[in-house]
Amino acid sequence: MPLRRQQKIALAAFALGSGLLGLSVFRGGSGSACRLVPYNQATTTAPVPRELPNWSLRGLDGLTHNLEDFASELTIVAFWATWCPNCTPELVTLSDLYSEHATDGLSVIGISLDGATRDERVQRYSENAALPFPIFLTDKQDQADLSAIRAVPTLLAYDSRGQLVGHFEGQTSKSELIAFVRTQLTTVR
Repeated sequence: MPLRRQQKIALAAFALGSGLLGLSVFRGGSGSACRLVPYNQATTTAPVPRELPNWSLRGLDGLTHNLEDFASELTIVAFWATWCPNCTPELVTLSDLYSEHATDGLSVIGISLDGATRDERVQRYSENAALPFPIFLTDKQDQADLSAIRAVPTLLAYDSRGQLVGHFEGQTSKSELIAFVRTQLTTVR
């Protein structure tokens, strides 16, 4: 079936937007991740940071923050995007876990990969979803630091020493996240 004019325009706009961010986007079937492959990393895989990176990113408040300032006993860095259907259920689970375990030492940091031109969309999404944890924005300049993130959603979990203890790529089930967080928080007590 030939593409209609509107579909062609939408596809071209999407391709142009992805190109401006320096990303190619591939979407798999049900339950899979939306793949992000930086053009300059298409044939190589950058390693996931083994230590909590001290990235400086702009928050929804417009101020620049260091990720290390939000570290705790267990710090989960959640990479997501407003256009990713698999991110929504995972963000809901992370919100519930954060609300339940923040006093136990759980910190969640959300990093939107929508790009700097989508600030209002990310703000609206965060407010509508009532995300209780800090959300940070990325722009083209941040993409080099984030080249290890090859799919959304992606979760990186770090212990109190800032060492990587978990890496989840693609949508993680609610039961798996709950078990992981409870196990990690139990081991630090």
